[in-house]
Amino acid sequence: MNGQPNSKPWTLTVKKGSRLRLRLINSSGSTFFRISIDGLKFSVIEVDGNRVKPIEGQNVIVPTSARYDVLVDVPDSGSYTIHAAALGDDKQCLGVIHTDDAQVTVNDKRPTFDGVTVDFRSLQALNPSGFGRKVDRVYDVLLSGKMKKYEWMMNNHYWPEPFAGPHPEKTYLDIQQGEVVQLRMINRSPMSHPMHLHGHTFRVLGSADDDFAPIMDTVWVPKGETVTIEFLANNPGMWAYHCHNIWHLAVGMMQPVRYVVDERELLRQ
Repeated sequence: MNGQPNSKPWTLTVKKGSRLRLRLINSSGSTFFRISIDGLKFSVIEVDGNRVKPIEGQNVIVPTSARYDVLVDVPDSGSYTIHAAALGDDKQCLGVIHTDDAQVTVNDKRPTFDGVTVDFRSLQALNPSGFGRKVDRVYDVLLSGKMKKYEWMMNNHYWPEPFAGPHPEKTYLDIQQGEVVQLRMINRSPMSHPMHLHGHTFRVLGSADDDFAPIMDTVWVPKGETVTIEFLANNPGMWAYHCHNIWHLAVGMMQPVRYVVDERELLRQ
């Protein structure tokens, strides 16, 4: 955590009664972390740099490349261990928040994670996030793979190999500037995938009130589930759209989003 090993954990000294804003950044190559702080609750207020309605919890799941901002109150003197536990593994990394009138102590036992868990399905944007118009284009994106062979695909495709058939350009998800686009990610693989679209933020649909769908740039798609994102095509170019597990990306789990000018070209596909 912050470059420090568990044997000499990163520490933050504060005064009793402090309110802290912590930015939890998952910069790992492939690990999801479930994060809690012994004895302290927190409120999630931001995800990937975008404000959300504050939601209180005892722990939060932060997938690869995501960023969650939390508010933490430290009402009493003491030493409070931060646990970032790797999902799917028994390992964790540790840090410590302590008041300036207390000795630093470290709890190296893995927490049981009782209480409320916050993840992307818990979030709502602080303000309405819709584009106020109909959807122009929808793509289904099939996420698939085989653990034993370590094959990971998007729409039965390994980047950069072109699709078989008469239209190799279907390697890309083609869109036009100004469109409202939905990508419906269907995960039929045995793993969860942190999906990231370069050059854009997107709304994550499926909450109780999609008018306040949270705005993110990375969302994980749990195994066996479907997650739909929606974005405004306002940044022309060709943009990587991929799984942010570096090992999945390395074997080809990517299908770029490409802006095209000629609608006739889209119709031909």
